[in-house]
Amino acid sequence: MFSPFRRIRHALLEENKLRRYLAYALGEVLLIVFGILIALQLESWRQQDANASLQRLYLRELLDDLDADVRRAGSWLDRYEGKVAGLEAAKQFYYGQIENTGDAGLLRRISYGAVGSRGQLLGESPTFEDLVSTGNLSLLSDIDIKKETLRYYVNRDFLQEYSESLRSDYATYVNATYPFDPQNPEAVDSRDLVGVLSRFRHEAFIGLINQELTYAHTLRGAVERQVADAENLRDRLNTYLNAR
Repeated sequence: MFSPFRRIRHALLEENKLRRYLAYALGEVLLIVFGILIALQLESWRQQDANASLQRLYLRELLDDLDADVRRAGSWLDRYEGKVAGLEAAKQFYYGQIENTGDAGLLRRISYGAVGSRGQLLGESPTFEDLVSTGNLSLLSDIDIKKETLRYYVNRDFLQEYSESLRSDYATYVNATYPFDPQNPEAVDSRDLVGVLSRFRHEAFIGLINQELTYAHTLRGAVERQVADAENLRDRLNTYLNAR
């Protein structure tokens, strides 16, 4: 069975109307071309909408990651004063300015000097890593936001590596001297007290104290800058999302 177009072409050929046939054929080709162009444009719009939706999803997940960074870094800063106080207590004990080796509070303060010395400072960054590994970083259509995001995560990686390089073995030394039970912080095994007296006044300990103090003081400024950068980027992403 002939289609309507084929019947028209057939009729024109039978009537020997070549010029009209060619014009009609050209019109049919143009109609097909226009149809293809329209289909391509619709597909382009569909892809743009899909990319925009995926970009919004990534930006919201980046916001969640930035919130986590602010919480983790803020937690470290919240413990900074107690950490330094614990290290200063350890130094006082080393120099003989504190004598009561059976004081559970003193031992707890010295142990607290090790807080924030283990594990990753900021944890993982899953959304940014996914953006990079999948090539979807190109979905961030705003050039300034892309630059700020890249800068933030470059600095973040540097802070992670920097914190690792500054750490001492203070926590290992203290934990090896006497065990600390977070569920029962007042508990002190009297058998460990002799070891406390000798190990906490060993010359190796003062070196670890000073290294850990350097770590705490140096890292504080870097962590504060990272928190400020995270908050600024978070505000920028929220403003961008709310405008759309």
